[in-house]
Amino acid sequence: MGPVEEFGSGRARHRSGEIDLLGPKTQGIVSADAFIMADEEKHIRDLENQFPALSGSAFAAARERTLAAGQSVLQSFGGAIYEVFPDGTRKFVKQIETPIPVTRGAKFIIQ
Repeated sequence: MGPVEEFGSGRARHRSGEIDLLGPKTQGIVSADAFIMADEEKHIRDLENQFPALSGSAFAAARERTLAAGQSVLQSFGGAIYEVFPDGTRKFVKQIETPIPVTRGAKFIIQ
C-alpha cells in the first residue's frame, strides 16, 4: 500500500489511519496529494535538521584527509587564524574578530 489508499464515498486511508475527506472539517477540499505533500515537507524538515551534524562531520573528514596528504589547513581559534601543519604545529596568520556565541536553533535576521 502506498502512502494513501482511496476508498469510495470520500474516505481514504493514510499511514496514520483512516481519514474522512468529506467530513465537516475538510468539506471535501482535502485530497490524497495534501497528505503526500505533508509527508514530503516533514521529510525535508528532517533532512534540514540533520544538516548541521552532517556538515560538521564532512568538514572534519576533509580536514583529516588534507592533513594526511601532507598539506596544511587554515583554522580559526580564539579570534585568530592559524595555519595548521600535518605534524600538529601551527603558525599565526592574522587576527580576526572574536566569534559570536550562538545558541543552537537560534535564528538571526541578516540585513
